[in-house]
Amino acid sequence: MNKQIDISLVVPPARASSLRPPIGLMHIASCLREKNLNPSIIDIKSRESKSIVLSKILDRIKKEHPKMVGISCMSSDYSDTIKLAKGVKNLSKKTTVIVGGIHATLFPNHFFNKENIVDYVVMGEGENSCPELVKSLIEGSSFDKIPGVGFINKDGEIVTKPAHSIKDLNNLPFLAYDLVDMDFYTEVNEWIIRGIPISGFYLFTSRSCPFDCSFCANKYLFGRGQRFRNPKRVVDEISYLLEKYKIDGLYFYDDTFTTNKDHVFEICNEIKKRRLHFVWGCETRANLLNEKLLREMKSAGCLQIDFGVETASKELLNKINKGVTVDSVRKAYRLCDKLGIRKLSNYLFNLPGETEIDVKQTIALAKELNSDINVFNCMTLYPGTDMFNEYCGSVAMNDIEQFANYDSFDSFLNLIEKKYKLASHNIKLQYLFNDRLKGFPMRKNFHIKNIVNKEYFLRFLRLFSFVFNASYIMQLVLSKKKERYIKWLFYLIFARSKKINYG
Repeated sequence: MNKQIDISLVVPPARASSLRPPIGLMHIASCLREKNLNPSIIDIKSRESKSIVLSKILDRIKKEHPKMVGISCMSSDYSDTIKLAKGVKNLSKKTTVIVGGIHATLFPNHFFNKENIVDYVVMGEGENSCPELVKSLIEGSSFDKIPGVGFINKDGEIVTKPAHSIKDLNNLPFLAYDLVDMDFYTEVNEWIIRGIPISGFYLFTSRSCPFDCSFCANKYLFGRGQRFRNPKRVVDEISYLLEKYKIDGLYFYDDTFTTNKDHVFEICNEIKKRRLHFVWGCETRANLLNEKLLREMKSAGCLQIDFGVETASKELLNKINKGVTVDSVRKAYRLCDKLGIRKLSNYLFNLPGETEIDVKQTIALAKELNSDINVFNCMTLYPGTDMFNEYCGSVAMNDIEQFANYDSFDSFLNLIEKKYKLASHNIKLQYLFNDRLKGFPMRKNFHIKNIVNKEYFLRFLRLFSFVFNASYIMQLVLSKKKERYIKWLFYLIFARSKKINYG
């Protein structure tokens, strides 16, 4: 007889079409197992409407009949989370509902109301506090001193205990890979290492970031002090993924991968020492690279680095506390070009006080840097960021949900234009993204007629520079999933119209 599920960890309906795995829940599930608890992860993958996905989630919960349900909630998932919690209580009022994630961390009070549909919130990193809470509830022992747990006490008061960061990441077990559809998540796609078709997965080597960008809220979830995993422990997990799931690539999803250069050197050395063959990408800051480090990364399989360039304006870079100069970006890009490492550049428009001159200079910088991939984003005010607190203070919850789950990019831009424009210029955001940036190849502006434009054509070719990369070609030759790459190519040519969320 199967043991009853202690807690079903649920991915909200809005993420049903996402190719991004629920890594946070996978971490918590593995830690629950360390406490001899029996978790499941309900991660419905579907392109159907959120209401249909919600019904499927509730059907799974009814079938599993867990003692508790845990829901991961970003701010954009808030209304879905409340609907889901209500659905759980409708199935059985005895089922305990626990909510965690960034929104529960920032606004725990949002989940406690007269309906009593949410019983507890877990704030901050949940790998320690969630298992402790679940075990305490099952055993009937005291939980009121567990750090990072919020609840309503007997007097009707909301009690929240400050969360503690996990000091030693090496105490965390490997992710609970078996509880999600790894066949789905390791399918060939070009969103793990963005722009490069690869069968791969994500792995972290550190948590948090020592920097203080005003548009980022991660410091409130993970704390301000960056912590690192032991390089051998990191490569042990890489070896497991390569052997178990036959993947060809990885993305190190640390906020800033090269903060500790010695740490990166050790990881690269360990990869080479074990003769592991795979390609990988990462994200870092331009001022944290040098030629020696880049050579080591390249020799260990680094194929692409993602950078947050943001803007060409020194004033705006200072305003958002970026701590990076345009000259440092130029220097890093020259080194990447010299060594044959692809570059992905992220840019932000609609920054506070942005002028038309700033826009022109940023577009000119994007042309000058000539990245393999350019990603142009519109500054959006998310709760929990310093920029949100300084320039807005409040955003309607239904607007926040539209930020992440918009029907079209144009509808998103129209919402920002009408209610949340921070720039000082009068350029319509829809015009900026659809016309001023049309010289940069992107999915939404690709058309065969644009190929006749020489500038566009040359940038278009750079998107596919990976096909001439020796490491990538060798990885395809060694791959155990060649048929999946053929399948991906077929899909690219004949079925691209299907909607997938890559968030």
